[in-house]
Amino acid sequence: MASTSSLTQEKKITLKAADGKLFEVEEAVAMEMGTVKSFFIDNENMTYDWVVPLQNVSAEHMLAIIDFYRMHLEFRQRIPLPPAEEVKAFDAAFLEKKKQRSA
Repeated sequence: MASTSSLTQEKKITLKAADGKLFEVEEAVAMEMGTVKSFFIDNENMTYDWVVPLQNVSAEHMLAIIDFYRMHLEFRQRIPLPPAEEVKAFDAAFLEKKKQRSA
């Protein structure tokens, strides 16, 4: 399983939530997000000191999204890969937690 320390040694990308809060995220995790990946593709001259604006995501939701993508990245880096049931259970628990917060 990938250790958290291996993720923290990577390049960081700064994401800006709709409410202005900044999040410094490991490149591999940030690139899991389609919007961030597209932002880099669309801006060929982009450097790591740029801030990627995510205007439709609040800071509260950004934390959950980052955690979700970080865990999925860790799942894919495990050798052997985790059973599909483990990933599905994580996804179900994640969605249930989100529902409870929204209620």
